[in-house]
Amino acid sequence: MKNYKLFMCDLDGTLLNGELGISKENSEAIEKLSELGMEFVPCTGRCYGEIPCAVKECDKIKYFICSNGASVYERVGGELRVIKDLVFRKSDLNYLIGAVKKYTTMGIYHVDGYAYTDNHEFSVAKRYNTSDFFMNHIEKYTEKLDDLYAFLKDKTTVEMATVLFGHESELAQFKEDIEKNTSLCVTTSNPSTLEVTPNGATKGEGIITLASHLGIPVIETIAAGDSPNDISMLKTAGLGVAVKNASASAKEASDDVGCGAGEGIVKYVLEKFIL
Repeated sequence: MKNYKLFMCDLDGTLLNGELGISKENSEAIEKLSELGMEFVPCTGRCYGEIPCAVKECDKIKYFICSNGASVYERVGGELRVIKDLVFRKSDLNYLIGAVKKYTTMGIYHVDGYAYTDNHEFSVAKRYNTSDFFMNHIEKYTEKLDDLYAFLKDKTTVEMATVLFGHESELAQFKEDIEKNTSLCVTTSNPSTLEVTPNGATKGEGIITLASHLGIPVIETIAAGDSPNDISMLKTAGLGVAVKNASASAKEASDDVGCGAGEGIVKYVLEKFIL
């Protein structure tokens, strides 16, 4: 058994159950990891403001990798300290917004750890063929603004954009547009969305940043996930574990496939690879 020190875990589709909570099995396993001197770290496409209370209130969690690796935080007492904050250059943000406006979309932008969207775009997006879970997530965690793009005009701290598409055919064209700009990185965790970050902001890079900050070799890290946006961390970590419900590409990038989302992936990894 390797001497693992860091366990990075995706939230949606991996750690969280259907009520956005942490199962008893996972909670107990996180406690055990702490007793063993390991850090359990949420590694998510959510910005910090979107992280569910069940995760934020866990006193064994000190570090957070958010917005697909664009932001890395350390919690010290009641204070949240920034370890890494990679944001869009103004020219790249303008390019991204221009691409978003070409299509039938809704853009959600992460700014200073919080999520914002346009009120009109949101009202139109309710008619898209999108999961209730995703729309409920936006309703709960995203601030709706009457003029989102006026709000973004002078912002220099935009970390990520999630773009929801009304027409599936437009998603591929938008992805092609974004990939023409080598300063941008695009991935996904949902069939009807794409997630755009500054180049260098991936979950894998988030692992490297935090491991370096803590003086831990990357080979001594574990990652668990389910979606294409998890592939970089599943490949980067010393051990990559996909949940049973993971996409084919995430499973292919992993060293092992465990149990399903919310069932106890932390317990599974603890018992199979750590104890």
